[in-house]
Amino acid sequence: MEKYSSITQDPAVDDRYPKEHHAVAVIPEHREAQGQADINLITGESLIRYFLYGARIFRGQDAFRLPDAAAGYPGALPQVLRGCGIRSFYTRKAFTGDFRHPTFWWEGIDGSRMLVHSLDDGKSDPTPLSTELPTWSGELCFAPHHGAYTAQAMEQWERRRCEFLLRDAEFLSAVQPRGGDYPRAELDEAWKLLLHDQFPTFTPDAEDSPRPYQRVREIGETTVAQILETFAKLLDTGDLSHPVAVWNTVSFSRSGLISVPWKGKSDVNAFSPRGQASRTQLVQENGQRRLLVEVVDAPPMGYVIYDLRERAKVKASALAITDAARTDGRVLENELVRVELNECGEVVSFFDKQQEREVIAPGTVGNRFQRFDNRPDGWTGDPFYDEAHEDLTPPAMIERVENGPLRATVRVERQLLPGARLVQFIRLEANSRRLDFETYLDWQEAHSLLKVAFPVAIHSPQATYEIQFGHLDRPTHRNTFWDSARSEAPAHRWADLSESDYGVALLNDGRHGYDIHKNVLRLSLACTPHGDVDLGPHHFTYCLLPHRGEAESSGVPLAGYDLNVPFRAQMLPVQQGMLARTHSYFRIDKPNLVIEAVKRAEDGDGLIVRLFEAYRRRGAARIILNGLCSHATRTDLLEHNQEDLLVHGGAVVIEFKPFEIITLRLR
Repeated sequence: MEKYSSITQDPAVDDRYPKEHHAVAVIPEHREAQGQADINLITGESLIRYFLYGARIFRGQDAFRLPDAAAGYPGALPQVLRGCGIRSFYTRKAFTGDFRHPTFWWEGIDGSRMLVHSLDDGKSDPTPLSTELPTWSGELCFAPHHGAYTAQAMEQWERRRCEFLLRDAEFLSAVQPRGGDYPRAELDEAWKLLLHDQFPTFTPDAEDSPRPYQRVREIGETTVAQILETFAKLLDTGDLSHPVAVWNTVSFSRSGLISVPWKGKSDVNAFSPRGQASRTQLVQENGQRRLLVEVVDAPPMGYVIYDLRERAKVKASALAITDAARTDGRVLENELVRVELNECGEVVSFFDKQQEREVIAPGTVGNRFQRFDNRPDGWTGDPFYDEAHEDLTPPAMIERVENGPLRATVRVERQLLPGARLVQFIRLEANSRRLDFETYLDWQEAHSLLKVAFPVAIHSPQATYEIQFGHLDRPTHRNTFWDSARSEAPAHRWADLSESDYGVALLNDGRHGYDIHKNVLRLSLACTPHGDVDLGPHHFTYCLLPHRGEAESSGVPLAGYDLNVPFRAQMLPVQQGMLARTHSYFRIDKPNLVIEAVKRAEDGDGLIVRLFEAYRRRGAARIILNGLCSHATRTDLLEHNQEDLLVHGGAVVIEFKPFEIITLRLR
């Protein structure tokens, strides 16, 4: 296996650290693998691809050049680096509070250890390796750059869409029927464009620099459309009326809604391949007549075909789900929760019927928008900035637009500020505790930061934040100056505040800047530190999700995927076909293992499946491969073979540890 001895974040280390410590080959800045990334914000798979593509180009080099880390390094990085054969790295940005050591061990969230040489004071010499070194566990923070998680919010949203789009494009390309050609050249182009531009620039002329997202979307959407069309020609729909294929590309079974264009009657039911009836609801979306269809237990990493037929006399007991969502304009309700809005569109009550408890803290409201004066620049977080903020409470125009049975929606329109107009669609689905806030924001406020706040009836000294390949806890208090300096913390798809038996998660589909102080969850939505950064239209969704138990035991990690990776729905022709009406390409018998990527191997030898443990548990799991392979090999993150695994009965058994990243080669 090829090894890389170290990784550098700064060319200056060449002059400071002698070769006997760990050879460093500084990569010239003009070389293709240089790229740009804030590694706190990109997905774990993007981080791995950075090294995977770099290994192609700089084969034989002694080091990689790590992308800039604006505000520190995530707690998953040690495992990623070691999985790429890297044993240590050098940085100028490793100091964390009073922990200042020129050389130390860094332990990641999974227990992986990495040797770090820090140049944070510009003077320290490396500690001899024979010396007993201190250990730092968790993330490495660089407080002066907190605040980098909000500016360029539109770009962050686009980047996440592209990351998940490429995930789907690779998976569908890998499992396409009839041995179709894998679009390696196109996917390589898309990944390189994305990797080269995954750093949110904050310079005054940043808005003039070209971004690659349009081309990445074009490649990803074209690839997905072509492969779904290939499947459509082969799926068996011979005796159906109006067949629709529902693709579930995540690695767990789930239920939810799809939306398809519809010109037929409104009184239709949807029937699964087993004949189970589901309900539908006629709606208007962007001026188009569409049909919401209830999907129940869609198979993981696969598809199911539903048939839309004129509604027969179906007994309620025969329906897969009987709960209904409804609204009268200010109240949204189903059998699980009841939500009440005030005249501003704020949440004054969120009552969990099953648990008989109120989610919103007494005397407060949720979905409260707050404006803050812009911090000194787009990078530095002022620890005292929130001592003076403006609560935005103008009245709203509220109207009911959907009234069940599958989804209840109210439209809320508000002029938050002279330069900030907001339209929200607040939605509650049947059989769900999740309250969605689909938001359209026209943001023209210079030197301002916009947040949304949810004070909840939860008390905990720490909150949980999702990062790459896992999650970690951060304090909700400000006992020390270092706690106060963390005015904003990064998270990926969710952050959660829980007691031992109940909690509340705040999900998002493209924002990363959270702050959770005491019992208030806040999410940063738009920030204009200078010039016209982020001025213009924004579209994003955040969700409030109360749940039983703590985040790990309640499925919150999976809820983040559910929001960010929606079903793909495709109307089909009626035809005889060779492919079954439901199929799962991969199925795992443990819900805490999540498949992050399925792709063709870099050397063309089989498929690569990458998964990770998401709940901080250990054990063994059985992965059902459904005939895709007869041989399985465990590899490192650069796809070097390590250990052959036994494939028996069309499945492979793997052992896992908390937050462990596992890569398999299937042949």
